[in-house]
Amino acid sequence: MACCRALGKMAGYHKQKRLHKSIDEMFPMPDPIPAIPPLPSLDALTKKQNAAKIDQFVRFVGETAKAVMPDEITDPAFLQQWKVEIQDVAEYSNEIMCYCCGAGASNPHDYVGLTHNNLQIDNAFFWRNEQNEVEVGLLDWGVLACGPLIGAMQGCISGASTEVLLEYRDTFLKTFIDSFAENGGPQLDMERFKTMCCLQMLLWSFNITSNVTQVLKFTKAAEWQEIKDWMDPRLLDRFQTRAHTTQFKEALQLYRKWDLYGVFHKWKRDNGLPKK
Repeated sequence: MACCRALGKMAGYHKQKRLHKSIDEMFPMPDPIPAIPPLPSLDALTKKQNAAKIDQFVRFVGETAKAVMPDEITDPAFLQQWKVEIQDVAEYSNEIMCYCCGAGASNPHDYVGLTHNNLQIDNAFFWRNEQNEVEVGLLDWGVLACGPLIGAMQGCISGASTEVLLEYRDTFLKTFIDSFAENGGPQLDMERFKTMCCLQMLLWSFNITSNVTQVLKFTKAAEWQEIKDWMDPRLLDRFQTRAHTTQFKEALQLYRKWDLYGVFHKWKRDNGLPKK
């Protein structure tokens, strides 16, 4: 929550031009996107490449690393359904990004601004102030740019465990919205922001399918045959293996528990998007 408050504060300061005098020159705002434009389907080559990555991901979760994954996400019927659904989501990735940039809102730029884009807790330092409240400092500004504020929130809270997100996700979002408004930003719509978060989580669950090769580079398939739990050092002590495999698990758990494909269908219907 301290991180979410800090993100909202910086974004609010940006709206009020309280950051560096050359901030607009160094980090210009993108052009506003007033509405989601008609966009074509993915080309045949991209669809083929996506399908190959998704097939590899399904094999890894359902077979290679099955022993360390919860039963709810290794069920073959679920994985086959997810495989079909996530390819549908991929077709609308550009429309989702337009929506997250404020398309359709009365002022699209309300949802775009400058704040830290990757505020995982290892990119922060913490202390308690005189009121014993947790304060936060921000580190690692390598990907700083103006962009969708929900993307910055995704870059912060996606490192939380499934259990924490299930309990506190809405609180995290409200904390950001309140801090943003208190520090000079406009009042954002909570329901829209929550939908944006679900769509970001959907894109996350698609984009991480590219990372199976990275995992297998550090922990070979033969080693996975012997790994039976998360405390195995061949998983726990290898950062690339641990980080990506954890994301695989949590992305699929949240996909099921939040019915993200159902949210996606409602979003398409509400925005009048055609079938592809």
